Amino acid sequence: MTRIDIFLVLLITVSALAVVTARHEARKLFLDLQQVQKTGRDLEVEWERLLLKQASWAMYHKVEAIATQRLGMNHPDASHIRVLAAETELNSGAVNASGTGSSGPKVGR
Repeated sequence: MTRIDIFLVLLITVSALAVVTARHEARKLFLDLQQVQKTGRDLEVEWERLLLKQASWAMYHKVEAIATQRLGMNHPDASHIRVLAAETELNSGAVNASGTGSSGPKVGR
């Protein structure tokens, strides 16, 4: 064998090893990509489940049940409910820093 033949065999061997290494690395990266995509899909499923759970907890009857059972809250009697008329002074007049009109607060009792 001549020097050129030995050089070419060596060059082909190095090239083959480089191809094998590159393919192995590509397969390894592809497996990593699949794992990350699976994790992403799992997180999306978990996110959807949490959104549904949040929506169910925000429903009126659920909030009312928790308020009455856990917190001991209840609806007030009609005798305890007072409806106050809106003050026209506040809507048309100046409002100071405390949120009252220029003539002071008016409380209906």
